[in-house]
Amino acid sequence: MSSIIKKEQDKSLNKPLEIVLFFAIWDEELGPEVLDFCPKTSILDLESLTSSIFATYQFFWDKPDEHYERTKVILPVLNLNRKAHVFIEVIHNPEVRGGFQPFIVVLLVPDYIRDKDLVVFDVPMSKIAQKYINEKEVLIKETFKEIKEIYVKDQEFKESKFEISDLYSYTAAADDLRAGVQLFQTRNYDGAYPLLRKALLKFRQEDHKNLIMEATYLIGSLFAQKRQYDIAEDYFLSLELLAEELNHQKYLETSIFMAGFCAYKNERFVEAIQQLSKIELIKKQFINEFQYHTIYGRALANLQNYEDSIDKLKFALRIIKSKEQTQSVKKQQGQITHELGLIYYKLAIERIRSFGIDKQEDFKEILDEAIKNFESSGDIWREVEDNTQLIKSNSLIGDIFEFLGDYSSRKSRCTFLDIISYLEFSCHLSNCFFNKEIF
Repeated sequence: MSSIIKKEQDKSLNKPLEIVLFFAIWDEELGPEVLDFCPKTSILDLESLTSSIFATYQFFWDKPDEHYERTKVILPVLNLNRKAHVFIEVIHNPEVRGGFQPFIVVLLVPDYIRDKDLVVFDVPMSKIAQKYINEKEVLIKETFKEIKEIYVKDQEFKESKFEISDLYSYTAAADDLRAGVQLFQTRNYDGAYPLLRKALLKFRQEDHKNLIMEATYLIGSLFAQKRQYDIAEDYFLSLELLAEELNHQKYLETSIFMAGFCAYKNERFVEAIQQLSKIELIKKQFINEFQYHTIYGRALANLQNYEDSIDKLKFALRIIKSKEQTQSVKKQQGQITHELGLIYYKLAIERIRSFGIDKQEDFKEILDEAIKNFESSGDIWREVEDNTQLIKSNSLIGDIFEFLGDYSSRKSRCTFLDIISYLEFSCHLSNCFFNKEIF
């Protein structure tokens, strides 16, 4: 095994994964309660996801006046690019409908994993359910380690199962590279991958570093196109090291950006920013600056660094405004403008929470900026005839105007927490749109 492959595999054992394991129970009065989850770094709204899972079960499988039945289902979670492997179980509770209270064990995995491959996780997930049924103990942390090992080994197997014969020549590898490029260009990624992977192994044998870079870039891009961002990130990090060694500017810029992009897609926003910040130190010649500033700004916003996020997204907005105003470009402009409105909205909530409602002028000025951006995005949605997004922008404007218009009368009869809850609720309704990406 080459040192590069070994290094990638060693690193992958400790790298945060895009899988999440959680346990939740349903209370008919209070709704879902997530009792435990792993990894603890996950920022997903698991309670909302739990509500959606139970609602889906009730719609398709539940019967009136009957208790929940044990069920195993796989549900798509489209807005997260994941699928949910769900065990719905029940525990005896005489105080609830039918005498049984439902709970779920859920494993979120990337959506590219085939349904039939999820069966390898059934045993550890069943272990969690049985432990809770028998002992009322939630066994998430320990079981997540077991599931993580299964997941990592499976990824390693897929990467290491390629072998090349001693008769596989350098010329054949070069031919495979060309054929792989052609398949890649026609989006036949499954056909391109084995050719590119074999060629890469041969180029590593021959220590042909320029061709190693080319093949590594193509395979990383292939996995990024398939939204297998964890695997893609490993290839781009490997490419970055080699491009830096060879002082190859194009692949250096590209690998840094794409590794940051993959970390962002895997919701590891701190690592995404660490990676993207490297580009600030080099001359940008080969990356799409609009995408760069947009991803950077979104990562900052997810870490609640709203001021810096605003700066990045405003820069992205200036770039997109300078382009020919095609329908696609207008939609991108509307997206960024709407996101700026949301960030100003969230910044206002943060200011109210930090300084109180007496500092009215401070947060009112920020809310005015939010309104201005929502109005601008609304004009764009109206122009491109996207009524769904127009409704979202106008709804948020209405929420803010309602709050500002009632400010003087509400002040005497609403608590501080009432006002924060009011703003946070309406802002929460748009979080799914905030994470939508057009390009």
